[in-house]
Amino acid sequence: IALPGGKWIIASSMTGGPVETGALYAIDSKTAKPTKLYPTSGAASREAKGCGKEVAANQFAGHGVSFVPNATGGGVLYVVNHGGRESVEIFDLAPGKKTSAPPKLTWTGCVVAPAGVMQNSVAALPSGAFFVTVTPNEALGVLKTSPVYGDVRAFSPTGGWSAVPESEMPFPNGIVASPDGSKLYIGSWAGTKLIELTLGERPVRRALKVNFMIDNLRWGADRSLLAAGHDANAKQAITDCYYTKNASCPVEAFAARIDPAALNVVCEMRAGPTFRTVAINVGDEVWMGSARGPSILRLPSAALMNCAPL
Repeated sequence: IALPGGKWIIASSMTGGPVETGALYAIDSKTAKPTKLYPTSGAASREAKGCGKEVAANQFAGHGVSFVPNATGGGVLYVVNHGGRESVEIFDLAPGKKTSAPPKLTWTGCVVAPAGVMQNSVAALPSGAFFVTVTPNEALGVLKTSPVYGDVRAFSPTGGWSAVPESEMPFPNGIVASPDGSKLYIGSWAGTKLIELTLGERPVRRALKVNFMIDNLRWGADRSLLAAGHDANAKQAITDCYYTKNASCPVEAFAARIDPAALNVVCEMRAGPTFRTVAINVGDEVWMGSARGPSILRLPSAALMNCAPL
């Protein structure tokens, strides 16, 4: 997630492969130097109403992230967590005392996930409500042999959890919400589609077929959608990669720029055998993270502006 101003990037370091404990980092967009923000050694264990104690530092397993800025330069960070409990962990993010100083994270609470599901990505709204993509707990094991359907769940601070109508799809993964919260864009990872869902009493659903398995979605600088993912089948991505201790996986990565109004692919590119999972605009670059790898791929932003659909 790129914070307002573009100086700092928040990155979630997942568990898996040789990495046993997750973390949250702030990365200086100019120097690329990472600073670990969470968990920190010696941090006191806190409690929050409806959530319980903060997850132990050696159990935190962060995954998808979403950020809602405020008027003072900070905001609220939402992080999907699989360690100690299945939850969305919530943090207050405050800017550093100087522009050159990294932001500070303070854990404020969590929302425990509905029973029986594994979360993936989260999209938060200024109201404190958020959406998460979920699949059944046994999804990863079943995916070795057959497709698994999941859906989107909505959480409201006043109403709790609910299923989003018309959101069922093969392994929903990345998700973003339109600025006014009226539409959701979801990557159907196993279905190799982008799903647009207009919310309301009678939800309207549109689908765009793509050439790869969409992992994450982000809003681009020009209000296009940036989709990142890979070309693999479930066995390659799950059995031969996710379940191994490998530090990297030779799975062909892709990125695409999508026009959300026309719902078509404007530009699509290959990003090498690096299992890339997310793409964001950072200044005049595109940064791509990976679910298996020690580095972020940095490309000129023109790479996703001056190309065509594959």
